[in-house]
Amino acid sequence: MTCSVCSPAETILVINGTESRLQVALGSGSGLLWSQELQTPGRAMPYLAPAVRQGLATCELDLAALRGIACVRGPGGFTGLRLTLATTLGLARGSGLPLAGIDYLPAIAASVAPLLASELWVATHARQRMVYLQGFTPVQGEPFCAPFPAPLDTALGYLQRRETALTLVGSGLRRFPEQWTEALPDAVFLPAAWDHPHPQTLLRLAEEAEFTQTPPSPLYLRASDAEDNLSTIAGKRGLDPDAARQSIPDFLS
Repeated sequence: MTCSVCSPAETILVINGTESRLQVALGSGSGLLWSQELQTPGRAMPYLAPAVRQGLATCELDLAALRGIACVRGPGGFTGLRLTLATTLGLARGSGLPLAGIDYLPAIAASVAPLLASELWVATHARQRMVYLQGFTPVQGEPFCAPFPAPLDTALGYLQRRETALTLVGSGLRRFPEQWTEALPDAVFLPAAWDHPHPQTLLRLAEEAEFTQTPPSPLYLRASDAEDNLSTIAGKRGLDPDAARQSIPDFLS
């Protein structure tokens, strides 16, 4: 946790609950005022609001006096995204603050790409034997493809066809690590310490984002497990599966 003298008019509150690490930060692109990180796999709800409250109290800030609130919008865990996006929206509506969204994979890349001379690929965990994958240029960390979900074998085959030096990072590497290293023996695999964006990076990206009164849309790149099993779930509740599916907003189109 870090704190220094705070300037409310330029201060942004950033929230990230995309994966198991909950991140809450206050500051701007020019400086980190306060941050807290908690390892909360699947159970961030009891900790998010108290963390925001603690940060504001520590820096003696009133939420309504801030510049805005930014939230990482995915791709990532459905529960964490729903929780953080809903909390962000509630805080914004109660305080009148504008909102901004941050994409998760570019945030990870932005923390490490300036240190690299080779092509960077971020691979985060999506579900069992599936990852979210996106490639970035070294140094600038500019994406050269859109993020996409891929089964592990498909992702490995895709990267094997890249005719260049590769550096990889992300939570998707921590499961089945032997399969990654065997398939890509010449690649550089960064340690897990780089799997999450630095709070200062989140603040810099938030400062560059567009703040509006419209809440950021979640970046869902695949159907949830519940959607994949919707027919079974609907049947157990006596609902028509087709009618149940039509009632779900299509975030993937």
